[in-house]
Amino acid sequence: MTRTPPRNSAFWNRLVRSLQWLISERPGALVVLFLVIAIGCALSASRISIEPGLEYCLLEHDPERQRNQEIKREFANDEVVVVGLDLGRPYQWEDLELLAEVVAALEGVPGVDRIVALTTVEDIRDRDGWLESSTLIPEALESIRDEDERRRVLEQLAERLSGHPIFDGHLVSSDRTAFAVILYPELLVGHTSGWINLQVVVGAEQVVADLDVDAWIGGYPAAEVDSTRIALHDLTVLTALALAVILGLAALLQRHWAGLVLVLVLIVWTEALALGWLGLVGAPLTGVTALLPTILVATATTYG
Repeated sequence: MTRTPPRNSAFWNRLVRSLQWLISERPGALVVLFLVIAIGCALSASRISIEPGLEYCLLEHDPERQRNQEIKREFANDEVVVVGLDLGRPYQWEDLELLAEVVAALEGVPGVDRIVALTTVEDIRDRDGWLESSTLIPEALESIRDEDERRRVLEQLAERLSGHPIFDGHLVSSDRTAFAVILYPELLVGHTSGWINLQVVVGAEQVVADLDVDAWIGGYPAAEVDSTRIALHDLTVLTALALAVILGLAALLQRHWAGLVLVLVLIVWTEALALGWLGLVGAPLTGVTALLPTILVATATTYG
């Protein structure tokens, strides 16, 4: 019984013969082609985005990812960023003004959906059988110049904070020496939370640096971003170390310098091709794709 060749076998045969001819007859043109591809990919690599979240394990339009985000939007979201302001002493009037300034700056950070702080929440309490809702801190703090009025506002705030199950110990420390500002990142269906969280964390860090305040940033997104930064730093160091070891061994084992150059060219080309492809198609750099450089270095060295 004879086997029928695939319909496109003739195409692949012609392609292989063309490559063989190019390698044997036009090696210079092949080198130029490799360089053009490498340069194009290297330029595309500058557009790579970092995805520190875990949702990249699901496809962009996967119903499970959208369902997960809808559930978090409806019920709860533990992916919050907490900015803690360390006052170093019990808060005073100028600290309330600082808190309002920090909150106003954080509202402009991309990816922030809403902010919970002493300057943004309202307190509901019973007054003579009626429910009264009012802000804890007046909105126009800078307009209050009278010292007696400021003292009255501080006294009322201390009274309303004392023993409150939500505010006391959460938005302000029990010893009144620190404020907490809680940032809720946006939940967008069809988008991974990792990239949005990265925007919020980096934006909050920039605000803290610009205002030059003594603050710390915490929460799951901040820990996630820190772990990603550590992983990228380790990969950078380990990749450079692997290159040095590989080139050192190649220099010892190769009898001619051309072999060492070939190994180096293959490493650079495969690295540029892999990272450039990610930038070209808009795929983010994730925990999985971050391993590509090390894998491709080993592959290039093996076949080089």
